[in-house]
Amino acid sequence: MFLCLEIGNTNLKGGVFEGRVLKKTFIHPGEKIEKFNFPSEWRNLHPEKVGISSVVPDIIPHLISVVEKIYGLSPVVITHKNCKMKLRVEKPERTGIDRILNCKAAIEIFGKPAVVIDIGTAITIDVVSRRGEFLGGLILPGPSLWIKSLEKTALISDVKVKKGKLIGKNTDEAISSGLMVGISGAVEKAVEKLMKIYPEAKIVITGEGSKNFLKVFKFKYYWREFLTLEGVNFVLEK
Repeated sequence: MFLCLEIGNTNLKGGVFEGRVLKKTFIHPGEKIEKFNFPSEWRNLHPEKVGISSVVPDIIPHLISVVEKIYGLSPVVITHKNCKMKLRVEKPERTGIDRILNCKAAIEIFGKPAVVIDIGTAITIDVVSRRGEFLGGLILPGPSLWIKSLEKTALISDVKVKKGKLIGKNTDEAISSGLMVGISGAVEKAVEKLMKIYPEAKIVITGEGSKNFLKVFKFKYYWREFLTLEGVNFVLEK
């Protein structure tokens, strides 16, 4: 049994794996992460290994302390140096480890090459070569950043994003429509260009904001809700 933890820009996620099967998960709000402790039903687990992926370095020492106190194990903090994937980027230390782990999981599950789309605070679209190399990719503003960019516009305060009509009849509907069309259009255009280079690539979608777009994209894809956690598990497995 492996315990895998992912610290993202918004939330902390945890997953328990038996082999490659994800048995249980939890999500902890990011704004309360400094006070994080494991759910009570998780404290009686006996993991063989614990792995941590984080895009928020300041939180790692606290999480290590909690893991050592509860489980008596020193967790493996996954970085570009021990991710067990060849990185063909200029500054691997500045590449989000979640992007790398997403790609590692995608090719382990679906094969290579691959295009991985993660819709969260930001939208990342990353590419794995036919040789299994992480090549980098594209970064776009995610849904929350899209809305935030409009906050100073008159009449916009607390927008509730939802799928609806193309022609919005009020401000919320207009912004929702613009967001859905804008993001899906940008992602589809990027995928179109990438598939000309790697036409056989499997497209894998993940991320907390992905559910709103699953019936919007026109291309064929696979959806994995906890792809980054799966990537952590694959690193611990090797």
